[in-house]
Amino acid sequence: MTSADSNAPARVSSGVTHIRARQTAHFTILANRLAQRAGSAVTVGVAAYILSLPDGAPISIQALCTHFAEGKVVISAALRELEAEGWLERRVERGPRGRVVTRTFVYDLPGAMPDDQPGAVPQPGPEPVAEPEPHQELAPSHRRRPRPRPPTSWPVSTTATAASSSPSGRSPRWPRRSRSGSTGA
Repeated sequence: MTSADSNAPARVSSGVTHIRARQTAHFTILANRLAQRAGSAVTVGVAAYILSLPDGAPISIQALCTHFAEGKVVISAALRELEAEGWLERRVERGPRGRVVTRTFVYDLPGAMPDDQPGAVPQPGPEPVAEPEPHQELAPSHRRRPRPRPPTSWPVSTTATAASSSPSGRSPRWPRRSRSGSTGA
């Protein structure tokens, strides 16, 4: 009896089954090389989001943080990964009125040429400017407070019971304080 004549259920294979619909508007083409890259899923998500945006959309770290649940550290690490692999290029340039701006170029494939200019090499802008854009000064209540430093010498118990009160037989790392406030075991 052949498998076509069998009454046994068809063998179900494991793995993904794609249900595809033809998209004609509002979609993004994403290279498998990017989507299937090993590493952080956040990096792939950030890249997919940036590729879906129109030209001129803001993609500062702050703008990306408002879209994603991740914080500045994770988003900036994802951008650095994309930049290191050639998916993203950031150029610091001086605008017409002297303002320093960061222009970001996103590639469908690292090293790819623009479709409208076959064989054209993306020209770098002016030399990067070493001086960063001035940041807004934080209010005194938002400034980071320095951690208090421990005193140079901690009070040490002079009684012999301090060494014996520890299970290891060594003196405790921090002196214990009794209810009266004096140092002791």
